[in-house]
Order: sequence, then C-alpha cells, then structure tokens
Amino acid sequence: MGRVAIYKFIRHFHSKRMWKKLRNENSSCPKQAVVFLGDSITERCDLKKYYPGIVAVNKGIHSESTDFLINRLDFSIYEIEPKVVVLLAGINDMIIDEKSSDAIAGSYERLLDGIRKKDPRIRIIAQSIYPTRDGTIFKINYLNSKINETNLKLKKLCDEKDCRYIDIHRLFVDENGELNHTYNEDGCHPNEEAYRIISQVLTPIIVHEMSEYK
Repeated sequence: MGRVAIYKFIRHFHSKRMWKKLRNENSSCPKQAVVFLGDSITERCDLKKYYPGIVAVNKGIHSESTDFLINRLDFSIYEIEPKVVVLLAGINDMIIDEKSSDAIAGSYERLLDGIRKKDPRIRIIAQSIYPTRDGTIFKINYLNSKINETNLKLKKLCDEKDCRYIDIHRLFVDENGELNHTYNEDGCHPNEEAYRIISQVLTPIIVHEMSEYK
C-alpha cells in the first residue's frame, strides 16, 4: 500500500469517528460564536489558550480536505449558527488527494458558498495555506510552488466572495520559500510559537468581523 493510500485509509476511519464526536458536542456548543473550520492544523490549536476572551468552537479534523469540509457543513456550521468562520484548508487536497491548484480552487469556492448557504451574513476569515518543509514526519517541501500558486487563486476567490483573506503564509516562509524552521513542528504543522503569532494576527480581525455581522 502506497503512502497516499495509507493516508486515505487512516482518514476514512478517523473522520468517521470524529464526525460522530463533533455532532454529539453540538448540543453544548454556544450559538453565534466563532467556528474554526479546517484540518489537523486547526484541530491541534488550543483555542482557549491562544484566543482567550473569544467564544470559539474547534471544528478541525486531522487529514481532511476541502471536500470533506463541504460534506460536514451541516453539523460543523449550520447547527451552530456562527457569526464568524475562521477557515484553513487546502494542504490535504495536495498531500492526500493530489489535486491541481485549479481543482483545489474549485472545491474551495464550493466550500465558501456552502458556509453561507443558510446564513449569508456569516463573516468568513480565510487563511492562506501555510508553507511546508521536509521535516521529521512529512517530506513535502516539493509542494511549496503549488501552495504559492493555489494561494493566489484563493485570494482572488475571497475578493470575489467578500471574504477576508489573511496571508499567514508570508509570516512563516523563509528565504528558500519553505516553512521557516523556527516555526516548524514536523514539516507541515506549526509549533507553539507559530500558533501564538497566528493568534496575534487573527484576534483583532475576528473581533472586527464579529462586529460586522448584521
């Protein structure tokens, strides 16, 4: 079994378990809050630690791509009725699904439209895909050129869809176009210092977008 096939096999069972868990949690989730929607980079983020004072719900799931996010919007977004969605997606479309940048942009557009399907007022903060490097676990430095290309397409989409695009990529990329080792955990995921910097950037933006929800 090849690397991609193994990733897909693990994702299938992990997502099945996590979907059930997230559904069950919704009865105690606050309404009109901030939802962080994404993959393992989101799932690993301790929202209470990095976003104190913001009522937030973590809907990140390891290994999921944009198509998986689209297929779980009912319990990740609609049942919670958030004011703001902080979105990070796309890297697993490359690593696991091996999509082109055009295909990723197509899925991303459907995701943006889907988030606002039941409430067009929802404010969307879309983060760029972060840079990568060859690390202890992930050997994905080869993806950086595709990441750059895809981020340009995502920014254009966000401009067209009235979403707030935030270029986190530029904060962590080094002179070689890779994830700066200072902020690297394993080649793909940010470390604690990176999460702290991201929260410093996103917090005032989240507060502002909450006030724009009418």
